Amino acid sequence: MRVLIADDERIPRTLLTRMVQGWEYETVEADSGDSAWEILNQPEPPRIAIIDWVMPKMSGVEICQDLQNRTDGPLIYTILLTSKTDEASLVYALEQGAHDFLTKPASPAELRARLLVGKRFIWADDRLNESLAQMEEMATTDALTGVANRRHFFQLAERELSRAQRNRSPVALMMIDVDHFKEINDSHGHSAGDAALCHLVSVCRLGLRRTDIIARFGGDEFVILLPDCDTETALLTATRLKEAVCTNPIPKQGKPFQLRVTIGVATTDEKRLPADTITTLLRLADEALYEAKAAGRNRIALRDQ
Repeated sequence: MRVLIADDERIPRTLLTRMVQGWEYETVEADSGDSAWEILNQPEPPRIAIIDWVMPKMSGVEICQDLQNRTDGPLIYTILLTSKTDEASLVYALEQGAHDFLTKPASPAELRARLLVGKRFIWADDRLNESLAQMEEMATTDALTGVANRRHFFQLAERELSRAQRNRSPVALMMIDVDHFKEINDSHGHSAGDAALCHLVSVCRLGLRRTDIIARFGGDEFVILLPDCDTETALLTATRLKEAVCTNPIPKQGKPFQLRVTIGVATTDEKRLPADTITTLLRLADEALYEAKAAGRNRIALRDQ
């Protein structure tokens, strides 16, 4: 755990540094408010800050206020040092965002206890954020394949399509269906069916840009949104993905098996992007997919707006 010690007076700052280092914390020093703020805005800042109330250029209270108002970066536990002893000052400091308050000169035993409280506070906050991130991932990700689920796809697509409307750029969408997926489950087992879906996702990820959005839309049905993609490029991408899927057998204990897919492609003209672009693209891609299936599967069909 790294600790920032910010004080414009060298001797008190040096004494605090030696004291804190004696408790096996790493320390970094700042001799003014603006240099302390610069340190606290580094990519990996100290997680505890012992800050003097009165410093040149930026006070300790102002630092606490700015940290409290910041929406990005990790939580930084602040201990405000001051010679003030009145209750009003204590209340004011806590209201402005300080987590703790210590009267100068700091008692070693009291400071050590406050640092331990700060460590526990930070660890609890980090665990909470990790849990929230895991819950968010579970709510937005398909558990089997790791791609976006249907609900999250609509959220991502709306964002990308809003950008496309602002920039008047073309958009394409592919709907991919695994041919005779039930037969794969019946002949090779459900574990093989799961492997087939994961194989399809792996192949698609290798052949797509980082800006493309892939999602599991149904049991064996996937959609891929292609921002900044015209009709010709969308068809080339679909062809490349289909060939990659079909030419890479799925490993299975005993005998590998091949996968076949049918793809419906939909595109929209950048000059005629409707307000319901995602609904339009999904409808067109579904129509194209149905047409390709009716024509014998293992092929690509196109619908454009």
